[in-house]
Order: sequence, then structure tokens, then C-alpha cells
Amino acid sequence: AIAVTSEEEWGALCGSMGMPELRTDPRFGSMRKRLENSEELDEIISGWTSGFESRELMEKLQGAGVPAGVVQSQSELWNDPQLAHLDFFQMLEHTECGPMPYDGLQFQLSKTPARLRWAQALVGEHNEYVLREVVGLTDDEIGELAAVEALEFS
Repeated sequence: AIAVTSEEEWGALCGSMGMPELRTDPRFGSMRKRLENSEELDEIISGWTSGFESRELMEKLQGAGVPAGVVQSQSELWNDPQLAHLDFFQMLEHTECGPMPYDGLQFQLSKTPARLRWAQALVGEHNEYVLREVVGLTDDEIGELAAVEALEFS
């Protein structure tokens, strides 16, 4: 994904592409013109980007001051070096699937670091605990709810 939002970034993109003439091309001379002629511009940029490996291109553009990032699938994100450096994904034991990577927290606090505590629950997985321990229902009350199919247990 390439996100040019200023004339400086546009110039840097044109330079990175080795096509400085695009900067003064009347079809692309302003943000409005680039939007009006976006199909043509997309064809030009797509033709140029097809010659690169995605991460190599991202690094080249970022190095030139052009906002760019690799578009990744979830499984590719699990192997992303920046997310690995941040220890973003946390392995948790899922009831049915076993160990699974889960998205970690969006922020890190130095004095009170946090971690995820448990994996995604199955539908009704914790009903009995919540109804008995948190809500304080009796076995008979839970049984009545189950009898009228108001509850689902996993």
C-alpha cells in the first residue's frame, strides 16, 4: 500500500520510480489531477511495483520518505519482523484448537506490562462459572434456565 499525501511525497515517489517526468505530467500535476486520473496512475504504479518483492519495495519507498507498507494476510503477520520485535502475538491455549497466536495489546506500559490471560472462549464455555460464582445462582436456577434452552453449554 502506497499512500502519497503531499507534493513532497509525490516527488519522492516519482524519483523512486525513476520517472521524474510524472511530477510535471499535466495528468498528475496536483492531488486533484492524480485523483481524476487515478486509473492511469494506478496502471503506471502497478507496472513499476510488479518488478519488486513487496518488503523490498516497502523499504525502498519508506527510505525515500514515501508512506508505504506491505499488505499482509494474518498468517504473514505472524512472521512480521516488526511485530515479532514487539512480541505482539501471544500464544494461548484454545479449548478446541490448542495453542493459537492471538493479537496482543496495542500498547506497552513499562511499569505495568500486561499480557493476555486466556484464549477466546467457546459459546457458553464459562456459563456455569459465571452463573454460579459471579451471579450467584443455585444449581436449581441454572437447571431451570437450561431446561428452557436459555443457556448453551460447551
